[in-house]
Amino acid sequence: GAVVFSQSPRLAPGDPATAEIIEPCVQICQNELNYPCGNRLDGTRWASSDNLLACADGCEISYYAKSEEQCKCYCDQGGAAACWYKHPVIDEEFAKCNNCQDDERSNDPGECRAGCAIASTLAGFYTDQQGENG
Repeated sequence: GAVVFSQSPRLAPGDPATAEIIEPCVQICQNELNYPCGNRLDGTRWASSDNLLACADGCEISYYAKSEEQCKCYCDQGGAAACWYKHPVIDEEFAKCNNCQDDERSNDPGECRAGCAIASTLAGFYTDQQGENG
């Protein structure tokens, strides 16, 4: 049988990520790795900067990915896209050509991938850790 993490905040397979679910990952992005961009799902910011996905975006994308490797592939796709990136599953496009909150900018091309890596250390992100089959 599948392993079920009881502490996973996901309600049911297919539920969209919420600000609360990704916030622990975003906090690590901001407080431990010093990536400034906050949580877009709670309205802290609506965009990232320098045509790059933020670490917090990696956190969000990881929730929809099967594995850290798949998450990083999405980050690479998003980084290669123009100012807007439409993830195949996430409804709301990622805006990448503005600033984060408080005119903060971040131009590290590896930071979305860093979000993927952080998420792999937390419960409730990757679908293969969420007790789903597949």
